[in-house]
Amino acid sequence: MSVPTLRHHPRLPSLTIALGALLVTASAAFAVERTVVAHGDRITDATSADVPLQEYLIECVRDAQLDVRVRRQKGARGFPLADLYDAQYVRTDHLRFARPLSQYHIRTNPLAEGGLQRIVAGLNDASGGGAERLFGTIDVTVKVKPDRKFTLRGKATDEEPPTELVFGAYDGYEANVSLSWKGDEPVTITSFTGPEGADLVSAKTAKTKRTSFKQNGFAITSAGDQRIVLNVPPGTTKWSLKVKLKGTLPDGAERDLRPAPGEKESHLDLRFALFPRSNAVVPLVFIRDEDGAGNDVVWSAANAIPEPLWIAGQTPDCQYVITDLDGDPPTSYRLTCNEETTTALVHDVLFDGQGSVASYTVDPLQSPQGGGTVTLSNFTYNAAGIAVGYTEVRTFDGTGHTHTLVIQDLVAYASGAFSYTVIHTDAEGVERRHEFLPLQ
Repeated sequence: MSVPTLRHHPRLPSLTIALGALLVTASAAFAVERTVVAHGDRITDATSADVPLQEYLIECVRDAQLDVRVRRQKGARGFPLADLYDAQYVRTDHLRFARPLSQYHIRTNPLAEGGLQRIVAGLNDASGGGAERLFGTIDVTVKVKPDRKFTLRGKATDEEPPTELVFGAYDGYEANVSLSWKGDEPVTITSFTGPEGADLVSAKTAKTKRTSFKQNGFAITSAGDQRIVLNVPPGTTKWSLKVKLKGTLPDGAERDLRPAPGEKESHLDLRFALFPRSNAVVPLVFIRDEDGAGNDVVWSAANAIPEPLWIAGQTPDCQYVITDLDGDPPTSYRLTCNEETTTALVHDVLFDGQGSVASYTVDPLQSPQGGGTVTLSNFTYNAAGIAVGYTEVRTFDGTGHTHTLVIQDLVAYASGAFSYTVIHTDAEGVERRHEFLPLQ
């Protein structure tokens, strides 16, 4: 991505700050549709030079193990691969098992915490030939192995005597609970709750003896962390709590996620840029099979200013000036680049109650590759005043096509990765959802 040199109207010095933050490079990744999967699912999916990786989402409970196998079908080019990440795109530790080159098998250790796991699977070109060499069908099998036995043991001499057991379980399971202790007074269960704090109950009769308690059949009603809290009376020297789970996960399904014959895997090129002054991420979206106009000048907004984020060309020389000299704030601008080979008129700028841009129109928008128009609306902003969501309508004179882009769900993860979602309605009225996968 190249950056224009922008000169500004002297009436508004803040304009120089806003437009002077354009970045010189953009990071590209894959536009995919994330798919929620479940234990036992057997997935058939497509890979290509455009989308060599796919991402699948699965919720796992604490202490479970996640097992993933990827196999390339006959005729696929490249070697299968898989990796695992948590909800924040921090890599999940796992073991890899030796398999034939046509397969890839990994399994986590028991998970220390429950939550979302991201399975990334696809094809890898070990020869270094590049993504253009990768294409074909992969089969992905997902299995979850929950732990079934949990134990808490405590002594009065422990530095911090334990009185709480937290374990992961799936809804539909039953928990059998047993307690034993050494002391004059009985150890009792103060509470047994599920992830939302609701009490878990059993219809079966408890069996109580002088130094032990047992009750089966506690119904797990929600997947996640289950919690048992004990009341340990003074004088108790030691105690033990054991939980055994009974149940099975539902069988998975055969799922064919390959595009329909003749359908492209991806209709957009998704990238992002970073504003250095605010560390804000800015989505960049390019529509395939269209030329010029909104593909050559990508627009957004920052506070009270409509902004060109990205301008095609090798180090373009540009001017972006206010044409509404009496507006406060201004409601129209003119962009000219490369000896007026790229030009745009920005007008009808409207503002929300906080004074930030709510909508505007770019018409006409002309570049060497073709002309068209752009209309942006429904802006949402982050704390730094940078637009992180909006609706954009692009028209292209060369084809007469109109495309609508809804950009949303911009997320910055703890790992430093970024992600966003684009809902694209094409010229034929077909709506597709694209996810920015922040993995190279």
